[in-house]
Amino acid sequence: MTRHALDPLLCPRSIAFVGASDRPDSTGAAMLAMCRIDGFDGVVYAVNPRLSELNGAPCYPDLAALPAVPDHVVIGVASRYVEAVLDQAIDLGIKAATIFASCYLDEDAGDNAGRPSLPARITAKAAAAGMALCGANCMGFYTPSAGLRVASAASPPGLQQGGIAWIAQSGSAFGALSHNDRRLGFTLAVSTGMELVTSVADYMDWALDQPQTKVIGLFVETIRDPAGFLAALAKARDAAIPVVALKVGRT
Repeated sequence: MTRHALDPLLCPRSIAFVGASDRPDSTGAAMLAMCRIDGFDGVVYAVNPRLSELNGAPCYPDLAALPAVPDHVVIGVASRYVEAVLDQAIDLGIKAATIFASCYLDEDAGDNAGRPSLPARITAKAAAAGMALCGANCMGFYTPSAGLRVASAASPPGLQQGGIAWIAQSGSAFGALSHNDRRLGFTLAVSTGMELVTSVADYMDWALDQPQTKVIGLFVETIRDPAGFLAALAKARDAAIPVVALKVGRT
């Protein structure tokens, strides 16, 4: 069966967490714990140069030290370290990444404002490499059918599988609908963040390829890929999948 371009992002067989940590209440600890909370059975690697072991498993100094190339890398480090990790991931041929950090740097302002910003550099590099990318400045995503949560913070257990694909440009809206009504079940729930590479339209296209998807819910502030969005709407129409969208902000 042909894999969708977003499968390495949303349904990876293996995943590396850069910035994994043993510090309680840290992003590095939360993202590693959340990965397994729904039963993900893929290969998980922890990456942190200051640790040799984490939760009884090996912890590697960088991506190049891993015993195999993962499908997906979660970049859970501060903005100033993101580009170096991304560069290494691209060099290794990793096909997907999630970036939690805002990727705004002080040096991108002022006298240096004429050069490409970090978000612009990430977009150019990841797009050229054919890398799917959630974020930056996102809260992550849940793929219940894969038992996977990629999240920057702890969240309640018991997420239900179901027919809703929930795609939100607001982290608050993402979390609120995902966790406030246990009657709801999800094919996908994603906080899209800045959509530096992968857009609302791309997530819609992936969700429409999943047989369990019965409805798509959108919380959007802007449509970054109008042509792709129209194509996804046409695909939803042809599949008789309703799309319910809340557009916020100025019109």
